[in-house]
Amino acid sequence: MAAAGAKRPNRDQNKRDKLTEAIGYFTNENSSTKVRNNLTLTLALEVVEHWSKDEGLTGEHIAQLVGVMTKSRFPESINARLLRCLVPSAAAVSDKIVTSLFSWLCTNKPSLNTQSLILRWIILVYDLINDRTGLHSLYHMIFHFVENETLCPHVCHLLYLLTAKENVTLSRVRQLLKLQQKMGMQPFIIGLLSIYKLYRPDLVSIALPRTRRVYFKQTETQWGASIRRMQEARRKATTDQDAFQDRHPASWDAKQTALTQPSKRRRLEIIPEVQTTASWVNTSLTSHDSNCLVPMEQIKTFKELLQNMHRIQLPSQIGSVLRNPLLQHVVSCSPDPVLAARFSYWIQSVLFEEIMNTDKETDTGEQLLKLLINFTDFLQEGVPVCENFLIKYLHVWNGRHYRQYILKLITRFRLYPFSNLNDVLLEPLRKLFFCSSVYFKCQVLVCFKELLYNFAAVEWPRYLNTLHCQGQEANIAETTVNVQNFHSMFVEEVEEFCAPQTMIDFIHYVDKMCLVALWRHKDHCLLMQCASNFFELVSELTLRHHLPFVAIPSAGIIYRSLFSDNAVPVSRLGNMIVNYRNAFNGLKGLPESTDTCGLERQGLEHIAAFNIFILDASDGLWRYKAFDGHSTQSSAFKLDGATMQQLAIPRINESFSIHQHQAFLFFAYKFLKKTQPEGKKVHPSQIKMFRHEYLDFLTSKGLGGVKEFLTTFIRSASTR
Repeated sequence: MAAAGAKRPNRDQNKRDKLTEAIGYFTNENSSTKVRNNLTLTLALEVVEHWSKDEGLTGEHIAQLVGVMTKSRFPESINARLLRCLVPSAAAVSDKIVTSLFSWLCTNKPSLNTQSLILRWIILVYDLINDRTGLHSLYHMIFHFVENETLCPHVCHLLYLLTAKENVTLSRVRQLLKLQQKMGMQPFIIGLLSIYKLYRPDLVSIALPRTRRVYFKQTETQWGASIRRMQEARRKATTDQDAFQDRHPASWDAKQTALTQPSKRRRLEIIPEVQTTASWVNTSLTSHDSNCLVPMEQIKTFKELLQNMHRIQLPSQIGSVLRNPLLQHVVSCSPDPVLAARFSYWIQSVLFEEIMNTDKETDTGEQLLKLLINFTDFLQEGVPVCENFLIKYLHVWNGRHYRQYILKLITRFRLYPFSNLNDVLLEPLRKLFFCSSVYFKCQVLVCFKELLYNFAAVEWPRYLNTLHCQGQEANIAETTVNVQNFHSMFVEEVEEFCAPQTMIDFIHYVDKMCLVALWRHKDHCLLMQCASNFFELVSELTLRHHLPFVAIPSAGIIYRSLFSDNAVPVSRLGNMIVNYRNAFNGLKGLPESTDTCGLERQGLEHIAAFNIFILDASDGLWRYKAFDGHSTQSSAFKLDGATMQQLAIPRINESFSIHQHQAFLFFAYKFLKKTQPEGKKVHPSQIKMFRHEYLDFLTSKGLGGVKEFLTTFIRSASTR
């Protein structure tokens, strides 16, 4: 065992020696640059390629290879392969390496293919560059290459990342517009124009497409995956090392040395730390000079935030807003379309790289989704580009990876016409819903409930406010919904459609899914609870959120609850029916001036069906008229005479009463044991004389919905 352990370091050392020897071949001025029949060159190149793929290259090795390429000693085919070997294993990439490569690109010595590779590599390692000042100083030179049709997509992508307000000039806007006329509506040109328009809307007067799209395609998925894998391995190794040091504390001197060294883990985290370009300015928080900017990382308390809100220097990487609560207050109090665009682009890229392009769950992906959900909960709105990500991801999602986070993000979807919502969201979920376990179905129903609440409480007022601001709806200010002072960080134009109709169609869609699921799982109690949760929310929409409609559940949902063998669904059905009664009364009192999209009459037409539900529940639970046949409207207790004779059940009309209903037999037994003398034989029918006391007993057991229903609709139940 000891011998095997001794051999392993030797093998690793041998591999490092081979790598050093291979790189030495390329750096040696006397090495042959001939490609054909050059076995030494082939072997050296293979060693570098395998090592970069498995372990990544250090900054020193990358600098050596960049030096080899910039001298142009080797043919283009060799330079291109060496360029693809630049997979950094270190926490950061030196800006000198990046500027050297771009300077080589400007010499026009490399071919177009190699120039394209250089730009793609800079984009892939952009977040790892330790200082972008040098690269940003080359902005005018980078912009020069937009005229090249081959390089234009990558140049626009890099410029999108580098652009600051001072970079937006009229000459550059004109050049992009001419290029657009020449090449057509290319997404990469639109992407760069969009960031220009956010910074200087006075210079970009053309109308850009409303719909968000992926401006820049990820063309190097394998190359990018290798770079991310190296960084993830580095982060894990650093985390394990820190954990080891926590378990085995070093000496005092070693601790002090570690404290003075820069944190490598901070750079390896996918969510950047708060770091501004003005961090070097020694600005005092107590200074009253309004022209002095205070770096965000100096703000430590909410009081300091309030005192310096007007002069805060925002971080250079807006993704740090996910991990800083104080910065979240800043961006939510003063929404800035430029900040929103920066964050949208960053989160879209990270989501696709860390989740869409991987086939397994990772700690990094989980951390990202968790922080993103916390951010959206703080803002009380979803991020539009996250919806674009979900639309693509749901079509390949297996229903297991990141389940709780994906379903939570779905609850922040914005309002769309139902046909669109069905295509992009509901249909992928439906396919997973009907081939999954009962517990997954319950999670989806909980998700749908939260989504409906988001529609009613957040997105419906936001939709009205957006239409009001766009000037497309003259009478919106007269609606019962307050559309004033509704701020949003991610403001997008909307097209006019009947938003309440979307919610109605969504409710009916979930109703059908619940029916099929309850039938499939034989009225599983947990599934029944989730369905009750959803329709309790539906019953409160009209009064709580001033929605101009009432959507009642189907008869299948009502009667499955009424005849359940569990007392909780029966009680919750009582609460639900009372809520619907109040909702219908509220709908009748809706002002005539309110714009209801023609839904008021449709809602009131449900009153007849609703009255049948009330009649059946009253006859079964209290009035002992379940199978009397006195009502021609009853839909639950219709049995012909022959069937009644065959059943021959004594006192069949009492079968679903509060004391003989199968869901309440346990409580009836407990009530009789508590109220009757010890040793006396008890039977549920004895409760007939104490029904009001029995209702109080059920209320004490958390089943107050039964009493609330009966006392609301039956006079004899409300009087003793």
